[in-house]
Amino acid sequence: MVWRIDKQYKHAQRYREITEILIKNGLGYLLDRFNLRPYQKLKRAIHRKKPVLPTDEAERLRKALEELGPTFIKFGQMLSTRYDILPSSYITELSKLQDEVPSFDYQIVTREIQEELQTSPEQIYKHIEEKPLAAASIGQVHRATLATGEEVIIKIKRPGIENIINTDLEILLSLAHFAEKYMLEIRRYNPVGFIEEFSRTLRNECDYIKEARTAETFKKDFEDRQEIIIPTIYRKYTTRSILTMEYIKGTKITETAILRKNNINLEQVAEKLSNAYFKQIFEKQYYHADPHPGNILVTGDGNIAFIDFGIAGRLDREILNNITSLLIALIRHDINKYIEILIEMEFLDEDRINTSLRFEILDLIDTYYETSIKHIDTTELLEDLISLLTRYNGRIPANIMLLSKTLSLLEEIGRKLDPDYNFAELAEPYIKRLIKQKTQPGTIAKNTIETLAQTVGTLHKTPARIDKILKRIERGTLKIEFEDRGIREVTTELGTSANRLALSIIISALIIGSSMFIQKDMQPQIYGVTLIGMVGFLIAGALAFGLAINILQSGKI
Repeated sequence: MVWRIDKQYKHAQRYREITEILIKNGLGYLLDRFNLRPYQKLKRAIHRKKPVLPTDEAERLRKALEELGPTFIKFGQMLSTRYDILPSSYITELSKLQDEVPSFDYQIVTREIQEELQTSPEQIYKHIEEKPLAAASIGQVHRATLATGEEVIIKIKRPGIENIINTDLEILLSLAHFAEKYMLEIRRYNPVGFIEEFSRTLRNECDYIKEARTAETFKKDFEDRQEIIIPTIYRKYTTRSILTMEYIKGTKITETAILRKNNINLEQVAEKLSNAYFKQIFEKQYYHADPHPGNILVTGDGNIAFIDFGIAGRLDREILNNITSLLIALIRHDINKYIEILIEMEFLDEDRINTSLRFEILDLIDTYYETSIKHIDTTELLEDLISLLTRYNGRIPANIMLLSKTLSLLEEIGRKLDPDYNFAELAEPYIKRLIKQKTQPGTIAKNTIETLAQTVGTLHKTPARIDKILKRIERGTLKIEFEDRGIREVTTELGTSANRLALSIIISALIIGSSMFIQKDMQPQIYGVTLIGMVGFLIAGALAFGLAINILQSGKI
């Protein structure tokens, strides 16, 4: 707890900026929820002018996040994938967040290249276009030609951006710890874990070496697929802050009018894109998780080119197997197996299973019962399942939410390219293959042997574990954790009120005592007033002023 307090004081100026922007956008109530009133400026606390604001709170939140800068824009974009947390109106509004900022000077570009590559830009690049192709919060992109003649793009990280991001991430983590400790309604979403995952993703985006490695992984995965193009990375000219990769000429995948004009078959483009994703998800369990139209190009011969690799999603084999088992249970109308898998995946707690939940799961299964796999929309099914789990306080891992959002964006692009686009029909061969693998005798035997091995291992460790517990009981060192379920919020408020009351009593005692000293006409005196009495009044006045400021900043007068 001490380190979080230290960092709060360390970032006091940034906290003040955050409180000002929240108040400016009509979100001042968040200051009370997250105990940010102490950072509010006294002038703002006294003169509370109400600005003219949009009536839609979701729009005000979006505007506040945009004003707070790159970390909070990225945070809002990640929140827009979590429809298990936010209502649909907020999801729609936060999806509008744009990561676009003014470009930085070309002189800074050349300076950064010189510092990072320890060579003058002229020795590496024959030519660099001064005007950037794009500028975002983390970096900007310039087109260039290497001294050896290859056309490339250079991505240069914005100077000082990592310090800004690290400060904001520390603040978000501190707020997440506060929420997990004192806010029962937020605690179930694991805010600390959510911010830690967000921090990991954002810090990966800031490391161009990791992005280069991801691009190389994708290039290797698709080396046998000519219709999928992954740019070559020039490792010699790549660092944590500089990324040099092959320039790919193409058109944004959603610019359908231009694609039609170039005689590109849009139905084939949609199919190629879908197959590329199905290969990533079902075969490699590692996929491009940011299918933003600007990150996917269509080349002149109708092939697909991925050009940005800052965000990648990952699924382990166990999760994919469990998703397959859910599909099998769905098709077989086996509600008990379906619930068992949800519990095994830790999406639901066993003690939360009730009649109402069983009926809702049965309704979900009935929707798809005896339906051909090609008619089961995996994206819609995932969204229905997440919606159901949210209503019953289930837990949805971040990687499942990211997968759901990615598939949703993929389907959106597919329908823009082809009005008759059928996601489920294209996914059918891959899903059938997974189900076949899952139900093969060899796979069943392998899973049985693994389960038996785990059981034997658990039985082998059980006596030692029991002995360890008994020894702790003997020593009196066994600890049992209890969940307070909201008691801490009440005790915090009571503690604050008690402290203020105690301070008020001390101030009153100082005033009364000082008055008595003055009436006694004791020595020494200043201007005819007893010195002890005067000092007492000054101390009482200082304490009263401090108490008044504290009350004004809390906003609870």
